[in-house]
Amino acid sequence: MLRAIRNKVWEDVVGELTNSMQKIGLDMRVSALVNDTIGTLARGRFYNQDVITAVILGTGTNAAYVERANAIPKWDGPLPKSGDMIFEKLISGMYLGDIVRRTLLKMAEEI
Repeated sequence: MLRAIRNKVWEDVVGELTNSMQKIGLDMRVSALVNDTIGTLARGRFYNQDVITAVILGTGTNAAYVERANAIPKWDGPLPKSGDMIFEKLISGMYLGDIVRRTLLKMAEEI
């Protein structure tokens, strides 16, 4: 199945996944597809609405956070009922050490 959806950058991956499953006889409907960072944040918020950030540390680093939709200048669609949007930032692994250093320094200054 993965071969059928390879090289689909900027494509509708949910539609492609659905088509691929239909081709092999799976009768399933995909309504959403999220990566590990967004999934981690969604799971955390399901159990505790105070959760606002999720971070995946690996070769590259992904961080997702909750932002008020009306604070996003590029957003021009209808606002979600919750008023919140989830955004993801990709961080190269080579910057991770300095990001952690700066974060710890900021935290230490605020104590």
